[in-house]
Amino acid sequence: MTSTEDRSETSHVPRKPAPHKPPMKVNVFELITKNVGTLQLVPIFPYLDDGAIVPCLSITKGGQALEPFQFFHANVVSESILCLAEQGATMKTAQLMKTMPVHGVNSFLKKPADPESFYVVLVTIRMMSEAVQQEGFIMRCAKCNTIVYQRDFNVKEGPSWKYYPEFYALRYYAECCEEFNADESKRTCPKCKTVQRPFPIQQMGWRLYADNVEVANRGREALERAAQENGGNGR
Repeated sequence: MTSTEDRSETSHVPRKPAPHKPPMKVNVFELITKNVGTLQLVPIFPYLDDGAIVPCLSITKGGQALEPFQFFHANVVSESILCLAEQGATMKTAQLMKTMPVHGVNSFLKKPADPESFYVVLVTIRMMSEAVQQEGFIMRCAKCNTIVYQRDFNVKEGPSWKYYPEFYALRYYAECCEEFNADESKRTCPKCKTVQRPFPIQQMGWRLYADNVEVANRGREALERAAQENGGNGR
């Protein structure tokens, strides 16, 4: 955190970068090559601590393999969405939007089955200074719009990693979908009794992201442990 003297008199924005957060430059379009799923939310900087402003890359590409989906996201902190590039999307390039506390999430493509359609945005959120920052994952009935499933979670809680921080929200999205898909009773509308189809989690990349963060941290730890052991043996 920066000192009071380092901050503007009218804003929480620091006058100069915090010592532990050197300025970074990222080619967002190059980062797309590392995205592993639709609307994944890839933090473009490794700063996810309290008070951090977290811009996340998100992309969608149309095609026959893109299964239709819809869920609702609840967030106590407003998100901003900046469209960087698009073709056949509901937002236009350079358009900026602020989300409502509860908002729908889908492919944002006019013709999701069109392989020429795509959508590249930055979704930016702020990590609060409080220990609890609640978000929610909501599924509504496709027939009558009644809430069928809802789970709230604290995006400040998750596995503690030594080297590479994890954006915990994605782990919770994956857990919600896995829980929703595994139990038909959780997919049954309490009002009209319509059973919702399973959510196409396999195309989202959320679980793969969480697994990759774990492998990255455990892998580096194993490598450094081996290096220390070999050094101790005089090799």
